[in-house]
Amino acid sequence: MKKYIYILYIILCQISISQEIEIITKIPTNLTGEKIVNNYLNKIGGVKNIDKIKTIKKIFKIEHNGVPFNMKGEVSYKVPNLYSSILEMDQVGLIQSTKYDGKNCIIKKHSSKDLSQYDNGNGEEKILKGKLLEEKKKDFFPFPILQQKKNNTQFTIIEIHQSGNNQTYKIQVENNDTQKVFLFFDEKSDLLVKKIISNNQQDVLIDETPSIVRTTEYQNYRTLTEYYFLLGN
Repeated sequence: MKKYIYILYIILCQISISQEIEIITKIPTNLTGEKIVNNYLNKIGGVKNIDKIKTIKKIFKIEHNGVPFNMKGEVSYKVPNLYSSILEMDQVGLIQSTKYDGKNCIIKKHSSKDLSQYDNGNGEEKILKGKLLEEKKKDFFPFPILQQKKNNTQFTIIEIHQSGNNQTYKIQVENNDTQKVFLFFDEKSDLLVKKIISNNQQDVLIDETPSIVRTTEYQNYRTLTEYYFLLGN
């Protein structure tokens, strides 16, 4: 099975929107979160085709407004439950890595610029266990929305955002007391365009870094065979 690579940009700053957005809270009875999620999964290739993908790699960049550095990383998934990731900073090199072998999850903060020290370099290691590990496992699926659907997660549409002729559906994902997760789907394309995760506890990690609110925007989808993937900003 081929590896499909896509790039996503994670924006850590507040995004200003020039066009006024009208928030509609009265939701039509025939419009449900489950229906919107099903449309999205069908749009990106369908459940049967997605399940055929055995290995996938994500390449991403992190930009922080006003801070003079850029970060980039790479995340790899392999069926059934293998996961690894690295995070690098410009002019510093590798700063963090994560490995999950299906049982053990080790997050390591690196002090060396040398990528060859990914496995045996000096650094601070943290082995996740118990509740922290169970929470982190949610990141180990290449298609988390599909996995949530398989786990009978509840998706509830709470708002419709109207901007000119465009509508975006805001979906709240049934999660836990630690985080609140919101997904935003474009009404015309059925594609996911944004995800917001808000933390209720400061000691919990979002994408392996401490954060209160994390906003991820998804843009520039491209078609590869029968699948939709992100290939830019």
